[in-house]
Amino acid sequence: MPTQHRSRPRTHAVIRKDDLCRLRAALDQLSEEERFLIYALFFDERSERELEEMMGIHRMTIHNRKIRILQKLKKMLR
Repeated sequence: MPTQHRSRPRTHAVIRKDDLCRLRAALDQLSEEERFLIYALFFDERSERELEEMMGIHRMTIHNRKIRILQKLKKMLR
């Protein structure tokens, strides 16, 4: 009897072009430091620990900044 393979859930969300444009515009409104942090964490897939070593900033500071920046972006995208 053949083995059934489970299909894997998709890990990448489909983003509409207009949503992508809004996200880019919101990212452009961030300060250079905020943008660096978001790009490093979400686009370059660096961990908070890696950024701690890279930037010389405590991990909890990075985490708290990430939360504040994400809240800021969420507000901009409403």
